Amino acid sequence: MFALPAPRAFLDWVNTGGPSDLTQEDAPVKNTFMFPPLTPDGQEIRVLAVLPPKSSDVECELRNIRLDDTPVPAYETISYVWGDATERARITVDGKLVSVPVSAANVLRRVRLVDKPRMVWIDCCQSAS
Repeated sequence: MFALPAPRAFLDWVNTGGPSDLTQEDAPVKNTFMFPPLTPDGQEIRVLAVLPPKSSDVECELRNIRLDDTPVPAYETISYVWGDATERARITVDGKLVSVPVSAANVLRRVRLVDKPRMVWIDCCQSAS
């Protein structure tokens, strides 16, 4: 099992593209991060597809999956609580540069598969909206 830090910090980067205390040079793209909409029936969740490495940079795509599909699409869970959430790193999600805790970037970098995306559910990807 892998873990990521601070649910609030993770929600911050998903909701806003990063914290406002970053310098302009380090600041992620200022576009508002848009979630793919979930169906109102409550049978969808959001997962990150952690893409195979092209470099040391972490690239991901946010995807919706249906829990009532047969079979349910495979995904793994990542939970978290370690490290200093104020230490930041940048990853790319859906082509947008976002700021995440360093430990989150490190675990996502470590779990990448070389030949295909790795699907992960992170317990703070705001699945209620």
